[in-house]
Amino acid sequence: MTVMDALARLQAGKHDPIYTLLGTDGAVLNYFVSRVVQAAPGGGAALRQDVYFDEGGVEEALYTAFSPSLFGDHTVVFLRRVPLQSSSGKGKWDSTSLEDYVENPSTCATLVLQVDAEKLDERKKLTKLLKKYPILTCNVEGTEDRLSVAKVIHPELIQAFTEAAVVELAKRCTSVTALLNEAEKLRTRMAGATVDDAVVREMVVDLPEDGVFDFVQRVLHGEVGRALSTRLDLIQSGTDDMVLLAMLARHFRLMWHAKQSGAGKEEAKALSVHPYALKRAAEDASAWPSGLMEKALILCADTEFRVKSGRWHGEHALEWLIACLGTLKRSSSRRNRAQ
Repeated sequence: MTVMDALARLQAGKHDPIYTLLGTDGAVLNYFVSRVVQAAPGGGAALRQDVYFDEGGVEEALYTAFSPSLFGDHTVVFLRRVPLQSSSGKGKWDSTSLEDYVENPSTCATLVLQVDAEKLDERKKLTKLLKKYPILTCNVEGTEDRLSVAKVIHPELIQAFTEAAVVELAKRCTSVTALLNEAEKLRTRMAGATVDDAVVREMVVDLPEDGVFDFVQRVLHGEVGRALSTRLDLIQSGTDDMVLLAMLARHFRLMWHAKQSGAGKEEAKALSVHPYALKRAAEDASAWPSGLMEKALILCADTEFRVKSGRWHGEHALEWLIACLGTLKRSSSRRNRAQ
């Protein structure tokens, strides 16, 4: 179940006695628990009690759950970092008391378990018992999903951005927590002015994997200036010039293989690459005639050899290769237009 689905259930008045939250995205975890507190049965002000597995353990959490408040308020017990994943590294622990609780939960408390993992260990009896109640995935994947959750958690903050800016920010953040933290920094820096996408691109470092993809695409399209600018951003985020050189050369080789032998699953398996990578290479190869691609491959191979043999420095070699490939592509495009 997704967080949005669980929130919709709470909104509809469906409150469960036990929830299991998978993941480590702090903003999502805390927001959901706060909503559980707000939607607690009884109509009164619910109490929230956080317990860490490594400190208080299960027994403290269960004791709190079974102890009615003096004022009759409902209690939400948030037990963090419960080792229920397949490779927890924490060793074995006796989950009998927690299993008994799941089978007969307290009527005056809601128990929320948090697990630092993407999935539970299916071999455990406790996992089978917990499946009777909602199990939520709190690490939100995908730009649109992260943005949707962020808008629910902190709508006022998101309103300080243009739509293009907040989409760009979501692309550059790996979690909702990171997105909201970066958004707060940008809003403070802009001192009340609306934040646009240009500000986001200038102030927030792009994700390395997305940046590498953009870098390769800009080289392929002959955008030398933008490729060099992207390279600088990647270097600042910790990516090495040799990594960029290797990725660029690899993509040209995949383009060549796709053009010569096809881009099906069998070809991808023979090359030991992901089918999507070969499919994308085939799409890029359509804009590069065979003769032009051969020249590009020779440039990549010569550059790699000169760097690995110690003749050229990686930084200067990569800049030289970007310029050569860009010139090659743009010269070919001009000739095609002239014809």
